Amino acid sequence: MNMNKIYLLGCLFLLISLNSKAQDLFFVNGANVTVQNGANLWIFGGLNATGAASQITNNGNIYLEANTGGGNWTNNAGPGLLSGTGTVTVGANINQNIGGTFPTTFFNLTLMSSTVAGSSVGATVDDPLVTQKILTQNIFIGANSDATNLMTPPTIFTGVLALNNEILNTQTFIASVVNPATTAITRTGAVTAPYSNATNEGMVISAGTGRLGRITSLPGTYLFPVGSLTGTARFRPVEMITPAAVANKGYLVRMENSDPTVLGSTLDTDPGEELFSINRAYYHIINHTLYPMMDNTTMRIHHDFTADNVCDPNHVTIANFDLSNIWQNQTPTISTTVNASPLLSFTQDNAYTGNYNTENFSLAGWWNTVPIFDGTPACTFPVTELKLVAQGKENYIALDWTTNVEANMKGFYLQRSDDNGNTFNEITYQNSPGNSSTIRHYNHNDNGVIKNQTYFYRVRGVNKDGGVLYSNIAEAILLDGNLSWGIEIYPNPVANQAQVVFNLSEDNNIKLSVYNALGQVIMNENYIFKAGSHTVNLNTATLSKGVYNWVFTDAKGNILSHKITKIDQ
Repeated sequence: MNMNKIYLLGCLFLLISLNSKAQDLFFVNGANVTVQNGANLWIFGGLNATGAASQITNNGNIYLEANTGGGNWTNNAGPGLLSGTGTVTVGANINQNIGGTFPTTFFNLTLMSSTVAGSSVGATVDDPLVTQKILTQNIFIGANSDATNLMTPPTIFTGVLALNNEILNTQTFIASVVNPATTAITRTGAVTAPYSNATNEGMVISAGTGRLGRITSLPGTYLFPVGSLTGTARFRPVEMITPAAVANKGYLVRMENSDPTVLGSTLDTDPGEELFSINRAYYHIINHTLYPMMDNTTMRIHHDFTADNVCDPNHVTIANFDLSNIWQNQTPTISTTVNASPLLSFTQDNAYTGNYNTENFSLAGWWNTVPIFDGTPACTFPVTELKLVAQGKENYIALDWTTNVEANMKGFYLQRSDDNGNTFNEITYQNSPGNSSTIRHYNHNDNGVIKNQTYFYRVRGVNKDGGVLYSNIAEAILLDGNLSWGIEIYPNPVANQAQVVFNLSEDNNIKLSVYNALGQVIMNENYIFKAGSHTVNLNTATLSKGVYNWVFTDAKGNILSHKITKIDQ
């Protein structure tokens, strides 16, 4: 049966028992559609469902490809739109969206990219082309009916998410696999194989609050095939190994391909646990759901010993960023298995008994080998700290930045913003020696500035493998009468404590006023400083989540302002 655009309205019932093709878009508005076992509904466009009465019972196969309409799955009908034990294949050779106003529960969800229209039907091998299947709403995979319905819950939980060669991009949404079997996610390639455009192996990427979720209520090894295409493309999966059956246990996982300080973490470590450095290239968000925090599950994080600059198995560990805003070592149950690069190795905490009160987990270098201190230098990771200071002089602004560890670094771009930090342009570049285990200083004088204008600066560090790291944003101003001063605030975003550095060319009195989004003053502080550099620690734990304007006013009425984002700890 061949069809062009199909509009199903009102109480119409459509039974599909053979192969059917919709050449363009397939619209469902209040109708009932049934795809019987062994039947195929083949859509060369998108599926768009509206109307609360719409029902699709799929016990066969629905294939979404794309001649027109983008090949998207759009559920504007309701969370109970789809039921049955069939398979939905999102299989066009272009990026496709999966979403709508409401979440959808898929039984089997298969991702493919078909270079020939219709070739995904019945196919068992994905074409080599890699595409992204992009979530615009939360989805559930593995159940035969609406997984959000607690009154009439699903009865079958055996469906599978088949990534094949493709990228599932959850963006800020959650893809929850509710089938508790360890085999409920499949992909091409071994867990130890690195991601590249040549290998084309499936993974899940996320941003913001996006996650890959799994129910892990059976004993066994659960793979979270997470990675990132932001900056340096990386596949760095996590495995959670559960020791025994525990009802309703689950995890939400995302790989964050950036410096931990970008989302508010500090780099402070517990001095009693011999931590030397925190991985600045990437870390993982791991959230424990549906069960008490401590459960003896083994946490395994995969990494590349060469590309990630991990030195040796005895000096790499997993650290958790805890509620006191420091990184804690997860010893003494750490072990590491090594594979030659580019294959992935892994470090694991055997039977983790810590907590997940904060979600951040990172590889870290440490001084110990289990069970005794051996005095060997620890692992280091590329650039453990990149700090910038800006200070106005008589006719220029002096910029100084420091690193305390550099590994595989290429160099540093100094950037300036003339529009309150909205856009940055490069003003100079300085090479890195590549590797350094001591504090290094860099400097530049910016002569292209005028008086009575505030300038914002940052440093963009680049690794030889393409990885990028940013410094804090520093600001400075040249004022009439040769009075100049500058302020740096970090981290930004901030959780519990902000560090404010004042750089003054002469004695001055500074007033700080903090304004909320409504323009209300919620904090006032006054400082009396001699000329020079001064550091003040401000407690921000009591501030609500949001964006604040910090306004600094000196004794002559000159003003500097800075937008600070407060995040939850």
